[in-house]
Amino acid sequence: AIGRQSNGPESIPRVEALIKKMTDFAQARTRAAPNIAKKLSPAEPNTITYNALLALYARHCHGNNITLRDKAESLIENMECMKEPDKQPDRYSYTSLVIAYGKCEESLDKVMTLLDKLQNRAPKKGKELE
Repeated sequence: AIGRQSNGPESIPRVEALIKKMTDFAQARTRAAPNIAKKLSPAEPNTITYNALLALYARHCHGNNITLRDKAESLIENMECMKEPDKQPDRYSYTSLVIAYGKCEESLDKVMTLLDKLQNRAPKKGKELE
């Protein structure tokens, strides 16, 4: 029962708030002591953290509820703009977005556009998207 409650739609705002607190804390620590902050283990979100939120969005996206789909798209776009390699979207990030598209009754065109984008930026010859 506890696991089900923690993964329900009511958990989305709590997870979003936690990620914001983590980000704010890391930014404040970096501003206060930039040299020390680099040496400490940061309590800031990374790809794994963002993927947990993306999975929640995908899990609870359905029908005409495009708000969660829009949040998933926005989060992916923000991750793609981040310079840190440990915050870049990976295959799990994009899989969650495709699931959100499917559950929110998106057209196949939207999924195909995403797949074309990924194919164009994927490394060539033996290297794969991580």
